[in-house]
Amino acid sequence: WKLRITATVPASRLLPGVPMPGKEETFYAGKKGESNYTEKALFVLQKLKEISEKGEQAVVFSSLQDNQRFLFQLCQRFGIRSVVANAETPPEKRGVIMSEFKKRKYAVLIAGTQAVNLGHNLDNANHVIMTDYEWDHSTTRQAVDRVHRFTSRKDVNVYMLYTEGGIDYRQ
Repeated sequence: WKLRITATVPASRLLPGVPMPGKEETFYAGKKGESNYTEKALFVLQKLKEISEKGEQAVVFSSLQDNQRFLFQLCQRFGIRSVVANAETPPEKRGVIMSEFKKRKYAVLIAGTQAVNLGHNLDNANHVIMTDYEWDHSTTRQAVDRVHRFTSRKDVNVYMLYTEGGIDYRQ
């Protein structure tokens, strides 16, 4: 669990640090300490900027609530319209969020992998970014299937992000 957190969540309490000279813009304050953005976070940010600028929508899945909060704050900092639906979101509010996302109020839905796993059709989005993975691979596939449906009007781009050498990485 701790290896997965350190590989994925740059704002985790487990990663204290200081900014590198000249890299202050890529510095994010964590809860108890501070840490630099990871390459994974920078990739997600770049993709979400591109997607938002094209007027498209993306669903970013993460099973880690620290990561969901971090990604939401990252989107806010860079002016990307986003919302979070996770296990802390009451089911009735989740339904409202899904409806607003389908009506294009948000460019990005940051979702808990299991919080949006059943009964939701997100075929209006055409990008899926998986930042971390459940131990049960069928849950990950099911999350992607929320977007990649027969009713999808556009091709769906799926980005499966792994930290090289991390616990989720397989050669």
